[in-house]
Amino acid sequence: METSTVHHVKKTQYVTRSQPARSTTVTVTTSSATSSRSSRMNCSWFWMIIWFIILIIFALPIGLLCAILFVLFSPFAACCNGCSELMRLLEQGLRLPQTCSVNMVNGKSPC
Repeated sequence: METSTVHHVKKTQYVTRSQPARSTTVTVTTSSATSSRSSRMNCSWFWMIIWFIILIIFALPIGLLCAILFVLFSPFAACCNGCSELMRLLEQGLRLPQTCSVNMVNGKSPC
């Protein structure tokens, strides 16, 4: 869960007729976890590179193979009940490049 530092500054000026002086109220609200976010941001580049390597070496060939097999076996899924599990497995393999790409863009750790 990412949290960011938020600074809210509220300035209020009060002027009364009997007293010419102005009073100013400043409210500052900050959230913690800035150091954990900055350390995570430094590490996200590493995970982006790892996900890119996984995408090129593993996910694209597996996704291409699953796409070809999905197209070849899809006519048999209508008449063969056992093909439904195979079709689900091939569909998951077909979506593997998308999963790797989303994780690469987000810099998500594979663990």
